[in-house]
Amino acid sequence: MDFIVPLLFLLVVLFLTTIVTWGVTSIHNLESEKLQIQSRQESHQRTLRLFAEKLATVKETFEALDILVSQIWEEINAESVGIYVLDSSAELGLKQVKGAACVGPFPIFSEMSIGIEDKINENSRNRSAHFKKEIIRSGEGLLGEVIDTMSSVNFGRSQQINLPRGIDTMMAVPLTFEGRFIGLIVAVNRKHSTEPYSNNDLEEFEGLSIQAALAASLILVYTERQKQDRIVQELASYSKMQKLLLPAIPPRLGVYRFAAYQTPAMEVSGDFYDFAELDENRVLVIVADAAGKNLPACLMTSMCRSFVRCLNDRFTDVESFLLDLNRLIHAHSDPSQFVTLNALLIDMSKHECKFGCAGHTPLLLRSASGELKVLKPAGHALGMWPNDESTHFEIVSFNFEPGMKICLYSDGINEAKNRLQELFGDGRFWKLFQECAESPKKTIAHIIGEVKKFSEDTPQADDQTLMVISRRPLDV
Repeated sequence: MDFIVPLLFLLVVLFLTTIVTWGVTSIHNLESEKLQIQSRQESHQRTLRLFAEKLATVKETFEALDILVSQIWEEINAESVGIYVLDSSAELGLKQVKGAACVGPFPIFSEMSIGIEDKINENSRNRSAHFKKEIIRSGEGLLGEVIDTMSSVNFGRSQQINLPRGIDTMMAVPLTFEGRFIGLIVAVNRKHSTEPYSNNDLEEFEGLSIQAALAASLILVYTERQKQDRIVQELASYSKMQKLLLPAIPPRLGVYRFAAYQTPAMEVSGDFYDFAELDENRVLVIVADAAGKNLPACLMTSMCRSFVRCLNDRFTDVESFLLDLNRLIHAHSDPSQFVTLNALLIDMSKHECKFGCAGHTPLLLRSASGELKVLKPAGHALGMWPNDESTHFEIVSFNFEPGMKICLYSDGINEAKNRLQELFGDGRFWKLFQECAESPKKTIAHIIGEVKKFSEDTPQADDQTLMVISRRPLDV
């Protein structure tokens, strides 16, 4: 029985030694795991930094994904990795992704490319170029199901799944950012092994996909920003072109003086004015405003201007001109689109005027003595209804007396608002015009100055057009 005590002592020592050894090993493993995690985090941070630097310099933002997909490819020791991003050009309600970046011999998943795999895979350049054209739609094939279900998958040959040619094992993870689906990342086959991916591999791949999701989100933002920048550049070009199309109105023509002002609320204007010398005695003045704003309204006014120029060559009278213009605009535009327009014909030899209004603002007439008249003959906006027996544009006639001044304008002037959302108003505008006895150019400067003073820093809500015409007084 004497050997029992030493034996128990020995067992206790062995137990304690085992505990200590296990503890030291655990600490070592924890430290090793901590170092691995730290090293991986540093690697991820370095990758994202390089990605950001690449994103800031490349012309085509999708090129920046190459550096990220290569890093993930090395991390999981895959034969190939591909990233798809949400296709913003897809039809409304259709969820689909488009190839963005791949590394290695990435297989073809797009159903549209079946049958031409050998040609595409002749060299890596062909494969990379074709990958960026590939579209995967929700519900189509293995990857389409991932988009549809929004669930990660881990496939292998042993699962009796019909994998594409050359695939032994693959993982696919949907990319989401702030709860929004933005793409898909796929890893295909192990390097130098046919061993299927494990669930641990899938978990690691899902962790790496967070980087890919952030990158894909940045790509979508950059792509949208590039589109917006291109749109801004195009609109700037349209604006410049539109200004060049405005007619050169002579400051003086015989005893008449002219001045015009126009400024758009946005990049391009839905207002326009035109000035045409029909012959040596007659001048046709147009001020118009298309429904809507910016590019759609700009296109509408461009079309209307073209029709006006064509009709000038066979001009007979103001009402016939408006009827023809209504017929053309109604035939070539959507029912929801229309144009309001004023047409003023001045016979400079007889000093007679004929005025027609197609749903536009009235004409203001200031006599030499300062009396104000407001003329608004009946007539509907152009393009709203086709011509029929009841279609009629009322035409008013008046003499352009010495010292008289006329104002044509768009509703962006009288409907200008201040920060309290109060309108500049007809009364205020008409009174300004009536009280101003200056030249057309100075009259416009005075009115626009008062409108800007009233509006202060309130953004301009509508296009503004103003034209003033005067006849020289007899004593000048």
